Amino acid sequence: MIHLPDSPSLHVEDLHSDNAPTVVLIHDFRLDRRVWGDVAKRLPSQVRCVIPDLRGYGHSPAPDGQWSMRDVVYDLANTLFSLNIRDAVVVGSGTGGMIAQALAAEVPQTVRALVLIGTGAKLETEDRWLHRAQVLSDLPDTARVRQLLDAATYRAPDPHLCEIAASIRPDTLRRMCEAVAHTDLRRSTDALRLPTLGLVGRNDRITPPDLMREMIDGIPGASLELLPRCGHITAYDAPEATADAINGFLDRTGHLLPDFDSKDPS
Repeated sequence: MIHLPDSPSLHVEDLHSDNAPTVVLIHDFRLDRRVWGDVAKRLPSQVRCVIPDLRGYGHSPAPDGQWSMRDVVYDLANTLFSLNIRDAVVVGSGTGGMIAQALAAEVPQTVRALVLIGTGAKLETEDRWLHRAQVLSDLPDTARVRQLLDAATYRAPDPHLCEIAASIRPDTLRRMCEAVAHTDLRRSTDALRLPTLGLVGRNDRITPPDLMREMIDGIPGASLELLPRCGHITAYDAPEATADAINGFLDRTGHLLPDFDSKDPS
């Protein structure tokens, strides 16, 4: 039994059988769980797909005060424990990929394997994130959406993507950016020893392929796949290719095979 700090329960979209092997999809700081819609429907029907809204996003509560990356990770860990989820394949995009890395290091019993999309163990400098936090909290809505999505997609953002970005509250963006500013996972990520797939858009201008390759090369046995005609938000630019890469990884890791040691081998 592990004791975790008090954390709010997250709102989750929980798809398919609750006795199936689980895939967890973690969104970037720019968007909420809805960005995964076109990817989730392409995952195998025999997986349980859990898609959380991180704290302050979508329907999840936004605690007062300053947030740390550890707070965000423990929100997710507590939610997974409450759903009786262990040994999930955890997929994280952008800052969601940082959360996935930290979850694997801090609460390893929740993670069987990782898919890290357009992310790194350390993203930019502390000063740049703190500046971004202030700018995003001060901008009017239209300019804030443009700031969030400029350079993040290969194809032009459609109204649905803009609607998701517009729904993110300025205080949430500020607190999440401040949490990322103070996060450096390079040591803990280099110590990870679990199946890992890196995915990155060939046209990603935010976390370019060379940055992803540097991180992936530090994890023994990890592999990197490049998605053509795709930017930073692969779930939007290339949902089919993103889902295909995840599905291939699920096959290679045997995640869909029945666990005959479980209480419910069906």
